[in-house]
Amino acid sequence: METRPITVSLLCLTFAACGDIDTTGAAGSLRAKLKPGASIKAPPVHLRESAKKLQRAELVRDHATPPKDAQPSDEEAAPPEAAEPPPPPPREEKGKLAGVTDAHNAVRTPLNIPKLEWSDAIGGFAQQWADYLAIENGCKLQHRPSSGPWGQKYGENIFWRSAPTTVDEAVNAWSAEAADYDHATNTCAGICGHYTQMVWAKTRYLGCGVAACPGGGEMWVCNYDPRGNYFGQAPY
Repeated sequence: METRPITVSLLCLTFAACGDIDTTGAAGSLRAKLKPGASIKAPPVHLRESAKKLQRAELVRDHATPPKDAQPSDEEAAPPEAAEPPPPPPREEKGKLAGVTDAHNAVRTPLNIPKLEWSDAIGGFAQQWADYLAIENGCKLQHRPSSGPWGQKYGENIFWRSAPTTVDEAVNAWSAEAADYDHATNTCAGICGHYTQMVWAKTRYLGCGVAACPGGGEMWVCNYDPRGNYFGQAPY
């Protein structure tokens, strides 16, 4: 029996510590291991309806409002080293990352919003965190802490898959959330924050990193400047 890879991703709102779970590939802050042939029972109707009500609030969270889904605290997410990490070297858009800017712009262009430009500096920043998560953190999905030596500077989307992946697979996992986003009302019927960060009109620069997990799979991190998903604002 064929075993399909597990896919999980994580987004970052303005307060830099957020995410959701969806083991089908849209979004997630948790990882799951499924045995071949195992099935997942759908939750009761009343739980699904409650979840939808929480998810619709995803786009209107502000700095002072904690995320409604379970998240690691900054202390849990922060690397154990107390000292400030060395400045990350620049990361060019090449190798496995080649084409990631074009993949983002393919989603933005139909909306008539400015194209993103690649930043080697932001790419290095993203690569530094991808390396930490993959090598030092057991490939567990966590956002950078909001402050401290490893503090977040940008918007952030994170993606993990249990097998080697491609730019298109990672970006498409985020952009697929467009199906749940209603621009006319700026509301979300599911999980939308990865997508809205991708199409945040005021964002101008992008940088990403990818690292192989020791046990297999890959960790992808993309950072965005300026960051998006601000309280009360539509992405475009």
